[in-house]
Amino acid sequence: MEDKHIRHSTWLKESTVKLVEQYYESDQCKSKSAFIEKAILYYVNYLYLERNMDVLSPVLMSSLRAISEENTTRIMRIVFKMAVELGVINNIVAFRFDISEKDIKMVRDECIKELEKTNGIFDLKKAINWQKGDDPWQD
Repeated sequence: MEDKHIRHSTWLKESTVKLVEQYYESDQCKSKSAFIEKAILYYVNYLYLERNMDVLSPVLMSSLRAISEENTTRIMRIVFKMAVELGVINNIVAFRFDISEKDIKMVRDECIKELEKTNGIFDLKKAINWQKGDDPWQD
């Protein structure tokens, strides 16, 4: 069943009528009535969303919370795997080399400076260059 148009009298302020006349064609409406109807429907939808925001907000927050928890779990697993690998490397180095506390502190301090300077980007090739006294950023 088609929704029929009916004639309806509405009182509008003169300034509102001027706005309708000014904008209805630029909104690609064929008539001022079509423009007014479109504006009413837009406003009704706006009111509907505003009233139902109480329902949408908890659903949205629940979804965001689930995504955040999932990402946190994923990051924690990655950090755990990295900690295991670092523990393996530390034990291999400790087993293989006799390094003094002074040397460990010096290397740690230098690593902190380099990592702060590079935002944590420091790979094995750069470490080798650095240990040779070369510029770590040189290829």
